Amino acid sequence: MEKQNQLISVVIPVYNQERYLDRCLKSVLNQTYPNLEIICADDGSQDRTKKIIQKWAKKDSRVHVLELPHSGVSICRNRGIEASGGDYLLFVDSDDYIGKNMIEILYENILRLDADMCVCGYFECMKKAVKRHSFLPSGVYDTGDYRLYKDGSGAAFSDVNRMRFYHARSHAGVFFGAYIKNNGTEKPAGF
Repeated sequence: MEKQNQLISVVIPVYNQERYLDRCLKSVLNQTYPNLEIICADDGSQDRTKKIIQKWAKKDSRVHVLELPHSGVSICRNRGIEASGGDYLLFVDSDDYIGKNMIEILYENILRLDADMCVCGYFECMKKAVKRHSFLPSGVYDTGDYRLYKDGSGAAFSDVNRMRFYHARSHAGVFFGAYIKNNGTEKPAGF
């Protein structure tokens, strides 16, 4: 399979996020990596969320709407995974926004290192401070089951088929879609 310019599915679980959703969708739609499909899984929102998603879907054909009964964020992610057609997956929470070149940087690391997934840290923006979260210092980590390359732009796993589950925030990386779809990585309801 050709790895250049593969489709990346961005799954956004949404519930009553009219306050933040425009900013989130703008950050995803304005990515420097253009080959995206954006799946907004609406968890039965009771506010203007559904109208906001539909407005964006009319403006940009990359935006797709899944209307679901209220059942929780994990079910929304799972239905988004099922509906995705991309070679890779990225999860973004609807009250978050991402840097303009985040997807491009993560995807370039996947190509450069011939990796199956790439994860990154994140910033927590609070009223009076911004806190940076990173899960590992730079370096190469080799457990015998998988190899992890970590530098300032993210961490890439070289063999996701042999790795044990690596706990990272689900919205902090690009993941090989076929692995997630084929290996039962669904989150239980309430997770």
